[in-house]
Amino acid sequence: MKVSLLYFGPVRDRAGRTTEDADIDAGTTLHTLFVERFPDLLALPIAYARNGAYADAHDVAQDGDEIAFLPPVGGG
Repeated sequence: MKVSLLYFGPVRDRAGRTTEDADIDAGTTLHTLFVERFPDLLALPIAYARNGAYADAHDVAQDGDEIAFLPPVGGG
């Protein structure tokens, strides 16, 4: 399956790019995608988005999905 990955903040800095197309196995969760690519960033709280909407870490990616890894954002 093919998915598009979007990177923001420290994840983008670590990846050295803002986007990436990836071939993944069926049944791969969003969290697994993150862990496989960025094991050194596991301490960073990450939010996940799938096709433009927030998603659960345990959601399974589907062929053609656009998946974003979003670090926490401060504000006030």
